[in-house]
Amino acid sequence: MVAHGRGARLLKVAVTAAVVAIAVLALARSSTGAGAAHAAAAAAAAAAGAGIPKPSPAVTAARRRRARADAKTLLGRVRLPAGAEQLSTEPAGDGGTLSRPASRPAITTTLVDEHTWWRAPGSAASALAYLRAHVPRGGKFRESASQGPARNDLVSGYVGFVWPPLGRLLNDRELLVQVTRLAGGGIGVRVDAQVQWIVPRPVSERIPRGVDEIDVTRAAPGEAPSLEVKVVSPHEIGSLISIVDALEIIQPGAYSCPLLPARGPIVTFTFRASDGGTVLARASEPSSAREPTTSCDPMTFSIRGHEQTPLLGGAAVVRKAGQLLGVHLQTPQSQQPGSATGAAR
Repeated sequence: MVAHGRGARLLKVAVTAAVVAIAVLALARSSTGAGAAHAAAAAAAAAAGAGIPKPSPAVTAARRRRARADAKTLLGRVRLPAGAEQLSTEPAGDGGTLSRPASRPAITTTLVDEHTWWRAPGSAASALAYLRAHVPRGGKFRESASQGPARNDLVSGYVGFVWPPLGRLLNDRELLVQVTRLAGGGIGVRVDAQVQWIVPRPVSERIPRGVDEIDVTRAAPGEAPSLEVKVVSPHEIGSLISIVDALEIIQPGAYSCPLLPARGPIVTFTFRASDGGTVLARASEPSSAREPTTSCDPMTFSIRGHEQTPLLGGAAVVRKAGQLLGVHLQTPQSQQPGSATGAAR
């Protein structure tokens, strides 16, 4: 089996509960102190999105309908070789290869999968070549995999195409086209359109009103901050609150996460009231995180000391905050930042 393309789904398919458990342990052991807290939250995020709030039945039904409609639209965009004939059931002679999708995200409750079967003349190799040369409208080639004794005598394979998210409604929009040689001649084709709808962030999980100061720090676990900035400008406070409140929460799923740096610096935003410094909310993200972040490196978030659902997009918050405040908050994973202190703003 040969896989091609960034993030080949063969790895994703192999994710099991045991792999997730190993990832959780690795994250939990990668840091101590504040870093351990962030690692533990990331581990919880990786473990199938544990703790993600459930939207109302009405919201769930509406978003599932929207995802299903989008999946059917994507199905209609597939471009198959000449002579392809749609079937109502799995084609005979495929050995059961086309009884299931070529790939499927692990452990998710927000996935919609619509599929069709086809029979076509020719070989698996020629069909895969045709598919790669005929990208569906609006899509982008992402991956492919094939199996066979020789490049021109393939037994089976698949090609995957992706589309960008639709606002804050749909994410991970993908079309998988799987082909396999049939015992009676020609090839069988299975086309799967997989779309995940987005669980919305609850309105209650926003930064409370009354913030009059934001303390921004960058610190390695167990060490004094290497950078501190006190933000008191109403304009800058409002901008930072808007950036954090605009983030979406992590989504259901299972992820095989890499080992995080043991003592990587963490950027923390502490939102305080004017009554002597009561902490209204706190958000933290590793300074080495880069966009786009995933459930492996989410922004941890708490309100009045109570942990909330981790957020996606924390790396963008760190970058934008640095630009707004005129400081450099992001650091490479291997670099320990030098000491710096910012003035009140």
